[in-house]
Order: sequence, then C-alpha cells, then structure tokens
Amino acid sequence: MVGVYANLTVATFLEGSKPVAEEIVEASGHSIRCELYDVSCRLVGRTSGGVEVGEIEVHVPTEPMDLSGDVLVGRTLLNRLQMSLNGKRLRVGVDT
Repeated sequence: MVGVYANLTVATFLEGSKPVAEEIVEASGHSIRCELYDVSCRLVGRTSGGVEVGEIEVHVPTEPMDLSGDVLVGRTLLNRLQMSLNGKRLRVGVDT
C-alpha cells in the first residue's frame, strides 16, 4: 500500500539512500517500477510545528518520466490522520 508516491524533490532527497524493496505500481495505461523507502514522516503546517506521523513507505519511480510535480499521498498515510474543521481552522492529529 502506498504511503507516498514521490515527486522529483522527494526523489532527489532520497538519492543515495538504500531502498528496502522494489515494487510495481499500476497506473492508467502502464506499470511503474518503484524503489521503496521507509521514511520518518512529519506533516508541517504554515503556522504550526507539525504533526509526527511516524514511518511511512515512500514509492520512488525508477524512471524519470514517471515522476510528477506533485507528491501523491496514499491511503496508508491518510488513514492515520484525524482532521477536524472548526470554522476557518483545520486541526490535524495522528491516530494512535
């Protein structure tokens, strides 16, 4: 299950690190070979110190053409979050 599908910035950050595994991710129209990394994750907001999420699996495509400009967040990470809207404010916590 995908925690995060990396963009070029994340892929560059992990360059030189040793992947824990390789996996094929199915996309519309083709398969994408990815290296998997276990990474400690922290969500940081504009005004807060952030929320420690813990270890997540990051999929980094091995082919540059499969990298996008966006980081795609998967259900493994989303299912850990508790979000609460109160007017204009969003509060985020982690499911323990």
